[in-house]
Amino acid sequence: MELHIQSQQPWCKKLLQLMGVPVIDAPSEAEAQCAAMAKEGAVYGAATEDMDCLTFGCPTLIRHLMAPSSSNTPIQEFSLSVLLQELDVSMEQFIDMCILCGCDYASNIRGIGAVRALSLIKQHGTLEKVVQVGRRQHTLACVIALTAAAQSAADSVLLLDYTHKGRSERTLGVQVWH
Repeated sequence: MELHIQSQQPWCKKLLQLMGVPVIDAPSEAEAQCAAMAKEGAVYGAATEDMDCLTFGCPTLIRHLMAPSSSNTPIQEFSLSVLLQELDVSMEQFIDMCILCGCDYASNIRGIGAVRALSLIKQHGTLEKVVQVGRRQHTLACVIALTAAAQSAADSVLLLDYTHKGRSERTLGVQVWH
């Protein structure tokens, strides 16, 4: 039997409320609400698999908190400030980099992953400048993809799961809990 999450929501909310657990309905994106609460200090961080929480400015993101113990998946804690410092980018550049990687509102761009996106942002500074340079140097398909990503994701956030070869998880702002 397939579990329909939407149909289970009212029951889950009621159960949590009966247990004394506060329930908050986010006005839009749940990750945006969680990030705002974490920035205000109302909560320690956001436990989610959706890393776009970082682009909303969530200072601490926790992944794999609800992973089954049988999977032996370690819980990871990401620190936004350490990530920005280690990547040597501003928050605006981080968001631009993530848009280039592909986000909830724009498709991935073929040939651009996290390493290439970081390189492009460091080289050109902003997504808009990457698009301008793309118009001069790249194929028409790449320019169309870059322009579409920039336009459709202008007011959005994205999913980023950045891994950098040769660095430990700790230096990238990730703390692994075993």
